[in-house]
Amino acid sequence: FTAGVIVCLIGFTGLFFARLIKASVAREREFLADSSSVQFTRNPDGIAGALDQIRACERGTRIHHRYAEEVSHMFFGQSVNVWFSALFATHPPIDERIRRVSPGFQPKRYRKERPAQAAETAGAELPAAAVAFAAGAAPGPAGARAADAAHAWGRSTAESAALVGTLDAGKLDVAQRLLATLPAGLRDRVQNAEGACAAVIALLLAPKDSVMEQQLAAASAAGAARLAGAAGAIASDLRGLGPAFHLPVIDLALPAIKSAPVDTRSELLKGLEAVIHADRRVSLHEFVVLTLMRSQLAPRPTSAPPRSVRPFAFFSQRVPRLTSGAPKFKSIEEVRAETLLLLSLVAYAGCARGPERDREFAAAFRAGATEMGLADASPIGRDATQLDAVGAALENLRGLAPLAKAVLVKGLFAAVTADGTIRVIEAELMRMVGAVLDCPLPPLLDDLDPAAMAA
Repeated sequence: FTAGVIVCLIGFTGLFFARLIKASVAREREFLADSSSVQFTRNPDGIAGALDQIRACERGTRIHHRYAEEVSHMFFGQSVNVWFSALFATHPPIDERIRRVSPGFQPKRYRKERPAQAAETAGAELPAAAVAFAAGAAPGPAGARAADAAHAWGRSTAESAALVGTLDAGKLDVAQRLLATLPAGLRDRVQNAEGACAAVIALLLAPKDSVMEQQLAAASAAGAARLAGAAGAIASDLRGLGPAFHLPVIDLALPAIKSAPVDTRSELLKGLEAVIHADRRVSLHEFVVLTLMRSQLAPRPTSAPPRSVRPFAFFSQRVPRLTSGAPKFKSIEEVRAETLLLLSLVAYAGCARGPERDREFAAAFRAGATEMGLADASPIGRDATQLDAVGAALENLRGLAPLAKAVLVKGLFAAVTADGTIRVIEAELMRMVGAVLDCPLPPLLDDLDPAAMAA
């Protein structure tokens, strides 16, 4: 009996101190999470308002489940009742959290103004508005040369890679300005699933009516007649947007598209494929758009055999579907061939037309390969830079371990910024690669003029 009592005392003592440490660490993490939320959104009143809403709720944040205590530190608010809350509460008092987030927060005024603010932003609210305008968006003339627009880049490769998963107030300001400049009809249209799907297809329709008719006919024949008709009806409204603004609009539409039924999402992908392949060529920009959409909506393996393709800039094969899975490769060396193929494509994309193109390519490739620890590597020739091969390479690169992905992203940034600038098409490629590898990138270009967005 005595031994049992001693064991119980030791056990309760250990449990006491374990819960004490857990609660203390959890409270500090909550303060850190609140401050990070403010840093991310630049909206302290919004965070304080969310906390105030919890405070005003009669049920609060209590979780009625037998295992609630075991995961109590993971909830947004205090989930279980505890004795001696100053010691064992996993969350600080809400009043204290509000005070630290927004010292001058006035609950009554905020509750009164909030309905009006919600009404003003209806139809333009996005879950990821700031990220929506990453896309390397920059005004430029319609056509391929819009991708030649270059912008100064003042970050090192390490600073560039550190952008993954981050966002600052400057990016949010750019997104808000661009969002306000988009035609009101487009902003409204992308808030519902079918309108958003039609808008994405319409973005890739050719400006020439005869070619557009062929594209719409191909989409209808592929089983996307409903979306093809809607896209054709709004095509003229979207011709004023240059290619550099296609990814921003796609990001704007993605929340609604992801909420669409599976059949609608499948129809969208069929329509996009048909529109892109209707002219028997796939531009690099179209490859980026299709790969991005597939990675977001339908990551599946493919068993289709490789096809012969045309050299870089225009291709004539379909882009393979991408898959996801647990990390399979621990280092870049294990996927050396795939890495060099992707690096070569990125280096080719950053070369402007002209006599210096070969020199620029060599410098970009060398910078990226050196950063990845592949200084002795040779680039892949243009003729071998085929989109089906690039798609397959991306599929394998998704299997990289997180640290190896960081090395890959850092090397790609070294390539695209080797000349101290970043072009629109390079920003598009980095956005696409980041999305496929589950390494989302924030807006890369800040010096945008929304007033100049007409193509």
